Amino acid sequence: MRIGLDGACLSPRPTGVGRYFQGLLRELIPLDPELEYTLFMKGEADPGLRFPNLRTVTLEGGGSYFIWQNTRLRRALRNGEFDRFWSPNYSLPLCLSTPSILTVHDISWRSLPGDYSWAQRWYKNVTAGRGIRRAGIIFTDSDFSRDEIVRHARVAAGKVKRVHLGIDEKFQRAGDDEIAGFKARHGVPGQRLIGFLGSFFKRRHVPEMIAAMEIARRRAPDLVLVLVGENYSVPPALLLSGRPGVLWLERIAEPELNAFYSSLSLFLYPSDYEGFGLPPMEALNCGTPSLLLPRGSLAEVYEGLALFIDRPDPALIAEAIAGYLQREEETRQRLLDRWRERKPYFSWKRAAAECLGEIRQAPCPS
Repeated sequence: MRIGLDGACLSPRPTGVGRYFQGLLRELIPLDPELEYTLFMKGEADPGLRFPNLRTVTLEGGGSYFIWQNTRLRRALRNGEFDRFWSPNYSLPLCLSTPSILTVHDISWRSLPGDYSWAQRWYKNVTAGRGIRRAGIIFTDSDFSRDEIVRHARVAAGKVKRVHLGIDEKFQRAGDDEIAGFKARHGVPGQRLIGFLGSFFKRRHVPEMIAAMEIARRRAPDLVLVLVGENYSVPPALLLSGRPGVLWLERIAEPELNAFYSSLSLFLYPSDYEGFGLPPMEALNCGTPSLLLPRGSLAEVYEGLALFIDRPDPALIAEAIAGYLQREEETRQRLLDRWRERKPYFSWKRAAAECLGEIRQAPCPS
């Protein structure tokens, strides 16, 4: 079987989708040497994958991902006589006849239309909506997302396959010197840090985290909230006001991620809606517990592995932070002990084997 892969997400600055696909492919490709994979990259980028049954092809071309996927990638797939094509990024090339596999991590533009503009919802419905209808297999990250896709997209439940994600072992506790260096570089030496990492969407309640920090700092003036992510919803004045105790970093380099997670006393992720929510797991593998909402997939994935509050009220967030800091070492150790017990399940090798099993079971193209 020859399988074409959309590797545009495996850029030098990978997003969560890129980390998902890289972790999965690293374990999937060597599972069956008889399968032949062709990974199509958008421009010059090294995906860091080396296997005898993998060929990497660079498709040059500027412009948006949509244009690249529907011009250069579509032509390459038509000329390649592939048995399957897999896109990990919600959408398939238009008018592609190759039997396709699609990963849909969530369907938030339909579940939470208020988080998106009319134009964004229209684009998602045109691209992802068509792909969901046409794909022979849809992989998703949680039972929650599977149910959401079936309900909102009205597709047969049998073709939506839940595969829980894995944790990349590159996320490890940083040493004391690395942590001190991270704090010094970002102007917060000697401070206790509370952190968040992810794009700033309404559902992630960044303003509420900022308001909670103002309350928490009345008891603990050495606390600093470090927010990492691109802003899509927060009034810029709130992030750029220079208020004490809040540091906004639009992004940090991949090599700094371990130091960031490890420098935190607590990771905040009060999100109303996640298809899986990898950042809390990355933080946990670096030794830092999280404070979450029991909504979306977070209750499913992190039951017993995190702290939860009922709603994203600033006073409740501040109270939870203060309560945790009073028992930090005890609580951290309890959650890390549970994580060590459950961590073997959250492996990319297990996820890859589940995906391969579904691909093999799918009807062969005629």
